[in-house]
Amino acid sequence: MTPQQDGHRGETVEELARRFNYWDPSLNDDPHRVLSTLRDGCPVARSEELGGYWFISSFEGVRQVLADTTTFSSRALTLPPEAAPELLIPETIDPPEHAKYRRLFTPYFSPRRVEALRERTRGYAARLAEDFVARGGGDFVADFSVPLPCTVFMEVAGFPVEDLPRLLVWKEAFLRDGVSDDPEKRRWVAEEIMPEMMGYFGRALDEREAMSDPPDDLLTGLLTGELEPGRRMPREEIFNALLLQLAAGLDTVTAALGFTVEYLAGRPELRRRLREQPTLLPTAVEEFLRYFGLITTCRQADADAVVDGVKIAAGDYVAVCVPSADRDPREFDRADEIDIERFPNRHLAFGIGPHRCMGSHLARMEMAVALEEIHRVMPDYVVTPGSVSTRHYGGVMGLDSLMLSPVTA
Repeated sequence: MTPQQDGHRGETVEELARRFNYWDPSLNDDPHRVLSTLRDGCPVARSEELGGYWFISSFEGVRQVLADTTTFSSRALTLPPEAAPELLIPETIDPPEHAKYRRLFTPYFSPRRVEALRERTRGYAARLAEDFVARGGGDFVADFSVPLPCTVFMEVAGFPVEDLPRLLVWKEAFLRDGVSDDPEKRRWVAEEIMPEMMGYFGRALDEREAMSDPPDDLLTGLLTGELEPGRRMPREEIFNALLLQLAAGLDTVTAALGFTVEYLAGRPELRRRLREQPTLLPTAVEEFLRYFGLITTCRQADADAVVDGVKIAAGDYVAVCVPSADRDPREFDRADEIDIERFPNRHLAFGIGPHRCMGSHLARMEMAVALEEIHRVMPDYVVTPGSVSTRHYGGVMGLDSLMLSPVTA
């Protein structure tokens, strides 16, 4: 490969790759400038950071690694390796054992279950949007994109909605500090936050076991379901399973909604189309999910492999970057533009293969309902003049705040 200049500190792409750390806070505001440089010049890049790893940014490379669970194990979902939780069920369990665990979860995220939640979700969204307009706007993240999917998740999981504030604090600590490259932050999460969460989960399970007629929710399903005849999940495994659900259910749709509404705030014509043509919402949601791909996850090679022409040795760690893959011009025409009628749309926002996101049906429904209700209640809005939206990159991209103001006639 010929050295190319990436326009960043005057260094070559190879030099950029060697020092690339996907937790680098300098990436928070605009990771795509660096991501596109790596994807175009070094799509399988060797970094010396985080203990040494391969950073894969092309669509085909990311697709290959995620789909090949025989070669690439999901035992380590983040880097550096010592920051990876030992077990996040079922994500860190490889096939074929993975399927035994996953089938305990899937009934609670099936299309039928999700459809049964649609009107309640619509009611939540309408109330949040109406309150937001009545207050004259505010922080859309705190006032809408956090409470909507999180309230729905609490119902699916079986946790009391009034406990949401403390679960959000734990989620933030686990997702940001607990898997960062800062050992002091990881120690704080391990010694203080994790015991608090495990204690909460234990009390919830105690209460559920004491019920003569427990509700049909995920908590009950994990407590009573069998992995195989006569074998249930032990408590420690249920704790780990709930930890993963907490991280996914309280973060990803929030992030996708925040980025989408921030984008739409500056495009009144696109908002009008979505409001007047609700049949466009399904393909629009897919396109927003593609464009705002959120997840960078990790794998470890169990055998030698070749990805995009580069040899990866058994034992090597790889980080696969969905935000970059989903803007790869080799896969998507006009990849850096949003086309709400794009079809087909083979994005990787939900992953691929056995570990594909269990909550994809729920996420799609929440996104579509939220956009419909927001634009019914608040057809015109802008990012509040003078405000600055803060954001984070790392393992899961997202907005920390988004000040939004309704525009009235």
